[in-house]
Amino acid sequence: MANETYQQTINEWRAELDAKIRKENGWLSLAGLFGWKLGKNQIGSDPKCEVQVPERLPANIGYFEYNGKSVSLRTNAGQTIM
Repeated sequence: MANETYQQTINEWRAELDAKIRKENGWLSLAGLFGWKLGKNQIGSDPKCEVQVPERLPANIGYFEYNGKSVSLRTNAGQTIM
């Protein structure tokens, strides 16, 4: 497979996935169901975090910051979510 074809295949897959999760009943529709508190909402496997993730992930990955209208994701330096 030529490199151009491979890259095109990846880009098509990404576009399809993006459209799929943004559908009315896609995974992103669940984002609005979470009860955000104003300010920082810590993310991690630590039970003290507002947003719990599986134990195999770091205790504190970062935080979601909610200002009443929008949410921003801030990760700790060097943290990756895989």
